[in-house]
Amino acid sequence: MQRLWVWFLALVAGAAVATAQSNGIYRELWQNLPSDRLGNVLNVLTNTANNPDWPDHPDPDFTRVFPTFETDVNTGINNYGQRARTYIRAPQTGGYTFWIASDDSSSLFLSTDETPGHAQEIAFVPDWMNSRQWDQEASQKSATVTLQGGKRYYIEAIMQQGGGGDNLAVGWQLPDGTLERPIPGNRLELDSRPIIVAQPTDVTVVENSPATLTVTLSNFVPPTAQWQTGGKNIPGANSLTLTLPEVPLAANGSTYRCVITNVYGATNSAFARLSVTPDTTPPQVVDAYNLTRTTVTVFFSKPIQPSSATNLANYALDPAVTVLSATMAGPKAVTLTVSPLTLDTRYTVTVNRVQDRSATPNVIAPDSQLSFVASSFIPAGVGVTSIPGSVVSAGNGYDITGSGAGMIVNGVSDQFQLNYLPQNGDFDIGVRIQALDNSNPFAQAGLMARTGINTNDAYAAVLATPSLAGCFFASRAASGGPTVTAGTIPVNYPQMWVRLQRSGNRLNGFGSIDGFTWTPLGSATLPAGPVLLGLVVSSAAPQSTVAQFRDYGPPPGTATGIVARPNEPLGPSSRRTPLVFSEIMYKPAPRGDGRNLEFVEIYNSNPWWEDIGGYQITGSIQYSFPQGTILPGGGFLVIAAAPDDLQAVHGIRNVSGPYVGSLKKTGNLQLINDVGGTVLSLSYANTLPWPVAADGAGHSLVLARPTYGE
Repeated sequence: MQRLWVWFLALVAGAAVATAQSNGIYRELWQNLPSDRLGNVLNVLTNTANNPDWPDHPDPDFTRVFPTFETDVNTGINNYGQRARTYIRAPQTGGYTFWIASDDSSSLFLSTDETPGHAQEIAFVPDWMNSRQWDQEASQKSATVTLQGGKRYYIEAIMQQGGGGDNLAVGWQLPDGTLERPIPGNRLELDSRPIIVAQPTDVTVVENSPATLTVTLSNFVPPTAQWQTGGKNIPGANSLTLTLPEVPLAANGSTYRCVITNVYGATNSAFARLSVTPDTTPPQVVDAYNLTRTTVTVFFSKPIQPSSATNLANYALDPAVTVLSATMAGPKAVTLTVSPLTLDTRYTVTVNRVQDRSATPNVIAPDSQLSFVASSFIPAGVGVTSIPGSVVSAGNGYDITGSGAGMIVNGVSDQFQLNYLPQNGDFDIGVRIQALDNSNPFAQAGLMARTGINTNDAYAAVLATPSLAGCFFASRAASGGPTVTAGTIPVNYPQMWVRLQRSGNRLNGFGSIDGFTWTPLGSATLPAGPVLLGLVVSSAAPQSTVAQFRDYGPPPGTATGIVARPNEPLGPSSRRTPLVFSEIMYKPAPRGDGRNLEFVEIYNSNPWWEDIGGYQITGSIQYSFPQGTILPGGGFLVIAAAPDDLQAVHGIRNVSGPYVGSLKKTGNLQLINDVGGTVLSLSYANTLPWPVAADGAGHSLVLARPTYGE
């Protein structure tokens, strides 16, 4: 477990903190944890979604020093957690063994030195045990740890209590075999008054960049800090870390120190010198998009000078529109008011003469340009910086490229491409997802309402996956909280409809296979206020994926009900392979342009990829799959008589071929694996009970009952 080192609350008058001591453990406690709901797990204490007061705000009434490494036994308090920490000095050089005993669960951490950030878990209690019961669980005893005699090490124990009895104690065995359980106070050292173990160091930064100075203490009693420069206090600089957000060139050569006090004493840090070098990098245009049909926001790489940034003569758009005004939209952005834009048109913004805020201003390169497509949505890459997203207008919708892990992989740090508009009040919006590339079985595309674009903001969404994982509702009710999923229906591309309805603060999610009858999937209550409503895409893979959104707006119908699907969900039809023939177009409808739309489709019903290099389709047609052909989990592959024709007419991406021969009205197909074994065999016809509409009327044969077998 990775440890987090922070400094704590100022002492509260009347808190149970002992007078100055040099020995013992420093204990902090948090009450009202959800142990009764979430069970015997330590994250009820250390996960801020479960305990918002962790780690900075323990209950001051229970903060105290214990003389040995043992806290109270059977306190009668339920649903609490505690942290006990100190420095332990090894009396001998050699191998030490540690034990931890507790009721309920606990973990023991030991650092390689005095630095808390270097601490690693060395022992734990998964359940509970009686006080000082050292031999119940193998995990409560550490492996042998080599320590250097006379050296001091940081040590910490955390523990959570549900109900019933409670206890916490830590013991050790010295290299000479001596057992000390619990560890006595003469081995445990607390620094009461402030003691600096790491001084602030000199810093060199470029002008208008941030600078950070830090001082590190060894004591656990909460300190009060006051940073100074030039002998004067810096207002609001009362943390052990000082951050100066934009350092001007005039600050070159200034010095800083920190005055630190607590109830037992005071000390001053050494002076740290700040060196500031001139900024010689000119600003650049990094992004641009339209908020409305008459506003365009231009983003720069660094803070810019308002007088040059708001000069109308410094901007031009092509195709030509009139720039009516320019206002600052933050230190790095300018919003241009323009004559009406034409939606779905690509515009190029040209910028000249804009300067940054350096003492000697740097000027943007002449005729700096950036293009954007006038859209009804604002793009944002949430949590994604390495693979940019994009949006392309496509008929009555958009093709959106996105990457990132998605919303439900770890539940607290989202990664996706969002195209949104701010939305106030109630709404009822649906969209049809025509297709979603199968970059991963857990790639996601859908409709989302979100409180902001931070990675852990509250949201509600209806998300569709490429195939196996279906379509479901996902939400996070509060910023920083866990993601919760609910409901599911099978996906139904190209008729995969998703819908979000807002009434007050309540968001309801629905899925549909036709846009008229909707299956309720889940609901969530978000914080009051406006939300960002729009289209979301994530690839759940190192590469990007593309989702095709169509018909965004009020849904065609609003009836609710469980839609009875005429077919079974796709799945295996043979015990020999997870692959199936999922669709056969043996006689397409006649076309005036002469394009041949004949094809066979195969589907991988497994959630993992299948290497089909060297496989063959035989029977009415002959086709060999090239080596290295990978069919993703839940993925489809179309094998066409004329791949270019099929892609041109239907926009299908995953197409192979051409094959030899042609599909007959009555025919057979076999799938042969790479060692010559037949894994699938299928016969079909154009007579009953086979659907006769597949014979030249524009319909295809679709696998409806995979459980019936071949």
